Amino acid sequence: MRNAIAETGRELLKLGLVARTWGNISERTDEEHFAITPSGLDYRNLTGEDMATVNVSTGAWTGRYKPSGEWAVHREAYRTFDDVNFVIHTHQTFATIASVLGLQTLHQADDAGLAAYGLPGSDKLTGAVSREMRKGHRTILMAHHGVLICAGSREEALERALGLEEVCRANVKYTEVEEAVERVIAEGSDIYTVLDDVAQMIGRKIPLTDRDIISGAAVHREKGILVKAADEDDEEALRLLVEKACLCSANGGRKRLSRRDVWLMHRNYVKNYSRLRNSASVT
Repeated sequence: MRNAIAETGRELLKLGLVARTWGNISERTDEEHFAITPSGLDYRNLTGEDMATVNVSTGAWTGRYKPSGEWAVHREAYRTFDDVNFVIHTHQTFATIASVLGLQTLHQADDAGLAAYGLPGSDKLTGAVSREMRKGHRTILMAHHGVLICAGSREEALERALGLEEVCRANVKYTEVEEAVERVIAEGSDIYTVLDDVAQMIGRKIPLTDRDIISGAAVHREKGILVKAADEDDEEALRLLVEKACLCSANGGRKRLSRRDVWLMHRNYVKNYSRLRNSASVT
């Protein structure tokens, strides 16, 4: 079972529903426990032994690594639905954009709910997701963050994630990155952060510039997306984030996260997540 969770992480990467270590996956192991992906470890290298086990009743956990920071929303799924056995949290592009735009983009997804914004891993976010679950929603868009899918099986969870992405893509105007970047350039302003993962890795804004960059991410008025980082993995992650930010902005998703929330997430990424990633890659 734990090996199947690890394999699902690699499948989510392959399908483009997550990148790097973003998102998380869990599976019910018995009436009182579920196994969940650990915090901050690369899906490409995960094994079954890396999973944490969480007690549904108490929240206590065991394992070689601590559970994902979003373990509490998974716990709520298993507490709320007796027939839910598999839960995935994705950062899929168009459903995440829909979480910023609102449920008017999801008229074809009848069982979807929209949870109010809360910082990742916070009690506020867990409470907002739990309220949507109590309404009967098993697909929940977490505003400015991503998607939580509560399913009976791994196969059902993946199928619903892909179906949701198709619906969300069909309900926005700009679906190609090149068109979105052109629109951002034409509008002539910086992209202020509206998505949690952008806040974590990039910070408050992605500048629109005429200059080449030394490091970080930007949109160049003539060259398009520019990213530069210490290694290829970080460069790829930055590129994906800028693409998603451009698509979100071009489709009208511009409700900014607060400066305080952006600062907290970016500081946590720099001090904790990136350090954990680097140490894990060494071991």
